[in-house]
Amino acid sequence: VTDFKSKIDKTGVVYLSRVPPYMKPDKIRHLLGTYGKIGRIYLTPEDPAIRKKRKMLGGNKRQSYVDGWIEFADKKIAKAVARNLNTQP
Repeated sequence: VTDFKSKIDKTGVVYLSRVPPYMKPDKIRHLLGTYGKIGRIYLTPEDPAIRKKRKMLGGNKRQSYVDGWIEFADKKIAKAVARNLNTQP
């Protein structure tokens, strides 16, 4: 139990406030995996009513995501990724 807790304390989580259209977790793992080891990825799927309306109007049928969290194995790497991905000057 203490070994598990120490591993959890060392992980860092990066929040994505917006996921590019139709980008899947595998693609995010591929792109951000170059920075360091990635643990878990959670992306929030779009509202089913919005997806249904888009499909009904002839739009794309693929799953789209709104936002998400990416867990890195090292907290320092997560902070560096957050700094690099943030578009603030």
